[in-house]
Amino acid sequence: DIFRAACTECHYSSEFSDSQFKFKWSRRSAGNLYQLIQTSMPETAPGSLSDDETVDIVSYIMRMNGFEPGSGELSSDRAVLDGISLSSIRNQ
Repeated sequence: DIFRAACTECHYSSEFSDSQFKFKWSRRSAGNLYQLIQTSMPETAPGSLSDDETVDIVSYIMRMNGFEPGSGELSSDRAVLDGISLSSIRNQ
């Protein structure tokens, strides 16, 4: 719901799992994605998303790219997110 409300005004969900996205983000971490979304999205109100909203969007994008949900909620702690490599999306 948050993705739909905050992102789909400017983006299609398919943009976040296409080959261009995978090429760009497979060398980065979930923390990098979180940082980008947190500081520059949505384009009409950059920085307006809460930590929980941002991490929910990151989690949704990760699921679209084949990441299996874990046993708990994804943390918004940057150190935790920085430790999650997105390299596996390259093979999806």
